[in-house]
Amino acid sequence: MLARTMSAIAYRYLCLGILTVALLVSCGESEDLTPHDPGPGPGPGPGESVVDRNVTEVWGRVQNLEGAPLPDVHVEIGGSSTTTGSLGDFKLPASPGAAVVRFEKEGFLPTFRRVRVLDGAATAVSARMRMRAEPIVLDLDHDPGAYGARGAALELSPGALVDAAGNPVTGQVLVYLTPFDPSVQEEFDAMPGDFTATTSGGEPAILESFGVLEVTVTQNDQQLQVAPGATVNISIPAPAGVESPPESMPFWSFDEQQGLWVEEGTGLYDAANGVYVSDIEHFSYWNADIVIESTCLSGRALDAFGAPLPGAHVVAGGVDYLGSASTTADENGEFCVVVRKDSTVRLTLSDGLRGLLQVEVESDDRDTTIPPDCADCLSVGDLTVSARGCEEVGNPWAHTCADGLQEIFECHQAEGDCTVRYGASYDDLIIEYASGAETRIFLDVFGDGGYDMNGEMYGPDGQLCGTMYMEGSEETSEEGMRYEIGAPDGRTWLFEQDIDTGDITVSCPNGESFVMTGAQIEAWQACAGQEDQECTFEGDMGTPDFGMCSTDDDCRDAEFPDAVCCDYMGSQICLDRATCEQMQSMGCTNDEECGDGEVCCDLYGTPMCLPEMAC
Repeated sequence: MLARTMSAIAYRYLCLGILTVALLVSCGESEDLTPHDPGPGPGPGPGESVVDRNVTEVWGRVQNLEGAPLPDVHVEIGGSSTTTGSLGDFKLPASPGAAVVRFEKEGFLPTFRRVRVLDGAATAVSARMRMRAEPIVLDLDHDPGAYGARGAALELSPGALVDAAGNPVTGQVLVYLTPFDPSVQEEFDAMPGDFTATTSGGEPAILESFGVLEVTVTQNDQQLQVAPGATVNISIPAPAGVESPPESMPFWSFDEQQGLWVEEGTGLYDAANGVYVSDIEHFSYWNADIVIESTCLSGRALDAFGAPLPGAHVVAGGVDYLGSASTTADENGEFCVVVRKDSTVRLTLSDGLRGLLQVEVESDDRDTTIPPDCADCLSVGDLTVSARGCEEVGNPWAHTCADGLQEIFECHQAEGDCTVRYGASYDDLIIEYASGAETRIFLDVFGDGGYDMNGEMYGPDGQLCGTMYMEGSEETSEEGMRYEIGAPDGRTWLFEQDIDTGDITVSCPNGESFVMTGAQIEAWQACAGQEDQECTFEGDMGTPDFGMCSTDDDCRDAEFPDAVCCDYMGSQICLDRATCEQMQSMGCTNDEECGDGEVCCDLYGTPMCLPEMAC
């Protein structure tokens, strides 16, 4: 690639590096979950997808009960497993069809989500996890039972427990009683599965919950179970504020393999203690529920640019009832989901890490099957899933070896649209931001198309905040970016981005390193809205022989006899004919004209083939 073309591409890479890092550190650690619409900005045209979804996989993220990202969660589906990253994000391959995703983390209750994995598409699913209750010490030889929060209780007779080998258990055990109040949204969201169930007669059903209790009993870190033929008695706290709870209630246990609730008995309401009481034959999650009269809603999930969102996760939760059901949008973004008849329903649509939509709708009284026939459902129309806000994504540098970068970019404050001005030579650039911040770029271009590029970042007050360095060649666009960011005190961080995955490996001054996934970066860019940042070019491009022009006559010079007035990046500039022709040959009208891993990118008014991550 010729020198001056290379300088333009190098400039774009450096701006991308600055944007990526500045953007990431600008996101705060708030726990606000309010959906955020970033507003209009550059992106795909109508009907075009904003993400490549041609891989059969499951992706999403995990939060704790308060909504904060939950790292180091073991996520498993079928034979695939992975661990969530610093933002609770995960991605793993899966086989098409119905499946159950399992989430586990030390100190937390395991939870489960049912999904229908699409073939050749990314299927979204997310989860909240609740910390397990503190253990209650129970002496089986002397104590009649264990009594926990909100009236939760376990009562049993001697000989009622066995270990994994079936041996009777005596002595002290630890009892964990973790109640869930379905009237509390955070606890409701952390319950396993949805409220899809199988009745004692084998019929599918959707439930409304009147309380959930997870029961675990251990001895020497080994889980115990109820002895064959024995029963134990549990008390499930009823939801707060529920008036006149039914006197009797079907009891349901959670089947981890199917991700469904299964009917296994009946509980009676103890009004004095506000709990439902029943005998059970095994330990698991238990649910006091009634079957609702079901109807269904249908619709279509779209992204912010009007393209279908195959694999979007759709949850229909009751506003005036305590139940939910979920489904996966198909390859056209279409979905249908079971809800209670004549009710207010909150539809929550999520697209992995990047998008979120919540909307309330009213259901009618038409009948439905379970699962429903979408043609028979009340349509809610097209629903647009917008990008998440920075508040929800969090600060990726927190608690990592790169947290020192926060100081650099808080100092720099490169905010708002920017103006690019040319310095003393063609290859020196000054980028001025609306905030008053400034970035100065010094580029040395070599005869073989390679270059060394140094950048200096100054704050609005003129203080030097940090430096950047990148070296490149014609192979840079094929291998991915590799650049350094330095602090004024000499500390440096090395960033290496994989061209195929978009993942960035960050090596820190203390020798540690970590990886930010392409999905995380995409989410952060969408959340901050800085994808909408625009830069304009102003001023003379340097020497008269390679300055602005109107016709070829403006470019005539003894040293450059073959110079022409070239239309480049929306400006008329003097370039030698060979450079101009090569640049024009890089032009494109669609992605098919570009090479592998490249897209037809509008680079400041000029469509050019560039790596997708650089566009």
